[in-house]
Amino acid sequence: MKDILTTRADRDGIIDTYLKLFNGGLKLTDKEFAILKEFVKLHVSYMEEGVKEPFLSELVFSAKNIKQVKLDLEITKQNWNNYKQKLQDKKVILNIDGIYRVNPMLIPRQEITFRFEVI
Repeated sequence: MKDILTTRADRDGIIDTYLKLFNGGLKLTDKEFAILKEFVKLHVSYMEEGVKEPFLSELVFSAKNIKQVKLDLEITKQNWNNYKQKLQDKKVILNIDGIYRVNPMLIPRQEITFRFEVI
C-alpha cells in the first residue's frame, strides 16, 4: 500500500512543519526551536536570492543576523552562547572550519520521502 501525504503552506509554514518533523529526534526546547527556525528562514531567504555556499552560511551567521535573532527572541549574550553550544551539541548548527552552518538535513526541500517497511 502506498499513501502520499501532501502539505501546502507558505514559506514560514513549510519551515515550521519541516522542522517539527525532525524535532521528535532532536528534542529541542521551544527556544532552541525558535532560534533554529530563524536561522533556517534566513538560510532559505538567501538561497532564494541565489547565494551559494560558503557565502550563504557566512551571511546567515553574520554578526548582524545573530544580533537581530538575539533581539527578536530576547536572548542575552550569555544565553546566546549557551544556546549556540546546545545547538552544536545536538548537531543542529555545525561549525565547519570556523564557519557556522545549519545542518543541511534541516533545510526544507520541495519534496521529501519517508519510507516505512512493516516487518
